[in-house]
Amino acid sequence: MRKYLSLPAWLLRAVLAALLPVADGLIHPRPAHAVFFENARVWLNELFLSTGNLTAAFGVDMTVNVLRAVLLVWIALGIVRTVQAARNDEDWQTTARVPILATISIVVGDVITSLIIPSA
Repeated sequence: MRKYLSLPAWLLRAVLAALLPVADGLIHPRPAHAVFFENARVWLNELFLSTGNLTAAFGVDMTVNVLRAVLLVWIALGIVRTVQAARNDEDWQTTARVPILATISIVVGDVITSLIIPSA
């Protein structure tokens, strides 16, 4: 009689196979190919890699990518709140003010950073 793979073991292997790229992304972070603060990230990576400090370069990549993710989630929540306020006939302009000001601040900070840090 043949022995078949039991469902829990099969399911566990499928989940592990699906999570392998996620784990690889956490172990070996890659840039998000984003616009914000890309020059600063590249400059800091080159600075730390030239001194042989791989851990600091890893930390720079992780920090910048986490900040980008937090920014995107925060802006998305601001957009959802603004749309909900507009649907409820509330003052949606007040709700939209903070995410818009934060986005403008980040763009200005990125432009200033690009002026200070030399491009490759």
